[in-house]
Amino acid sequence: GNCWAGEDCSDEDNDPDDFTGHGSHVGGIAAAVTGNETGVAGIAGGMRSLRKPGCKIMCLRMGYLADDGRGYVQMGAAVNAINYAVANGCRVINGSWGSSGLTVRGAAQNAVDAGVTFTYSAGNEGSDDPFDFGSISQVDEVIVVAWLNKFNKKDGSSNYGSLIDISAPGGAILSTIGEFGVQDYAEYSGTSMAAPTVAGVAALVYSHKPTWTRVEVDSVILENVDDVYADNPSFIGELGSGRVNAHLALADLTTADFAADTTVGQIPLLVNFTDTSPNAPSGPYKYDFGDGDTAATANASHTYTDAGIYDVSFTASGPTGPHTRLCPELIVAVADTIDYGDIQLPVAFQSKAAVPVRLNNSHPMDQISLPFELSGSPNIFIDSITRGPRTSAWSIQLVFDNRFSGQVLWRMTSPDGDPLPAGEGIVAYFWVRSGFGNTDGQVEVVDSATFSTNDLRLTSEWASFKPQFSAGSITMYNPCDCPFQADFDENLTLDAVDLNAEIQALFFAGPDPQDPGCPTTRADFNNDTFPDAVDLNELIDHLFFNGPPPVDPCAP
Repeated sequence: GNCWAGEDCSDEDNDPDDFTGHGSHVGGIAAAVTGNETGVAGIAGGMRSLRKPGCKIMCLRMGYLADDGRGYVQMGAAVNAINYAVANGCRVINGSWGSSGLTVRGAAQNAVDAGVTFTYSAGNEGSDDPFDFGSISQVDEVIVVAWLNKFNKKDGSSNYGSLIDISAPGGAILSTIGEFGVQDYAEYSGTSMAAPTVAGVAALVYSHKPTWTRVEVDSVILENVDDVYADNPSFIGELGSGRVNAHLALADLTTADFAADTTVGQIPLLVNFTDTSPNAPSGPYKYDFGDGDTAATANASHTYTDAGIYDVSFTASGPTGPHTRLCPELIVAVADTIDYGDIQLPVAFQSKAAVPVRLNNSHPMDQISLPFELSGSPNIFIDSITRGPRTSAWSIQLVFDNRFSGQVLWRMTSPDGDPLPAGEGIVAYFWVRSGFGNTDGQVEVVDSATFSTNDLRLTSEWASFKPQFSAGSITMYNPCDCPFQADFDENLTLDAVDLNAEIQALFFAGPDPQDPGCPTTRADFNNDTFPDAVDLNELIDHLFFNGPPPVDPCAP
């Protein structure tokens, strides 16, 4: 027939994108990633949050969506797909599609003869006629799967009979889809959904016993099942050995597992590993820490001295032999630093200067949380932040702003898919502005007690962690070394003490300080070289009526 608009029905190619949604739904049932708090959990999807990989899927497309709204499988393409899978190392093949002809049946026979577990959907005609099952189901070693609903009963549409080897849930199964080129999730029902459940269990068994033969793996699956006939008395002997049960299939197999007390941190990074294997009562044991060192104990401690991302594996032995648990990219050892440069800031009212923020990161970063607190001077104020040469395309978000207490938190985020590469250089400029007076100030990161979890953080694909920090200094100085006018006691604040001193200097022969090199006396508030009652009036106006500040004697 004709191709549905937008579907790829032209020449054979290496693009396996699923247009109908059916194949991607089946794949998600077997191996959608688990532990990522997204969508669904596949039977053999691993555990991303614990760095435990799931099974790999080889996507082979052998059909298309026609303009009548139905999906069609081409038998010649199916034969090619089966042969390709066998030749390229697939341990399990799932067939959730109808089949016909001796050629495709022969391809399936060749697959099982080569040691591949082959799971196949029984079909949805509600029939026990072998003709309705498809030619692949005629191969004795293929595992043919019937469809049960959530009440453990055979669905009325599911085929049944002597060809069925096992049953599995197949009703209203939520899984991944790629329908019409759009990624989403949807509920589908059918023996097409039951078969990949069994295929996922087979992948789990192979992950524990990679050296086992197809016969050994298939036997464990078919023999460790739940009863299905108490709920289906009308189909005794026609739903296979029972309902598939992943737990029972794995329960007696040696399972290696371990825990690490920390997985990310600054070098030297000490990590304590603990054996958590559920059924590996005896050794030998072996850790491979990923940096060239190993340990032959159930529990071990190891120190990572070089920055890097390390795979860790643990092998435990038990009644059914050894099993290895591999956790790729489990340990993230960093030697990352953030430091601020020292600056000299000339004092002029509201003048600004930039403190460079330098980052040395050993791994790509996609987010930087930068909290700041100014300490050491009341006359340095937080102003803003701008991007640096290494983050010119990044976005900046003001997360926390309490400038009255000198505390601000910014979060810098990389564009999608474009993290900051490992390297060293300026990632931001931290702008401060000055008030009056001569003073020294210190820039420092606020600890977690102030900002809760919003402290200094670097975030990457692997982890979120706190780098080593070095504070910088802001030295404020006046080019002519003159304090601002009317601040008699030089405490950087105009108050009633200075007002009293001004009165004493003008009317009662009190001292009128004048620093060497300054152009005028301290009592000359407006810097017109004549200390008089006008200065006193302007000081009072500034102190009590929001009048203008004193004139800077060093201003040009």
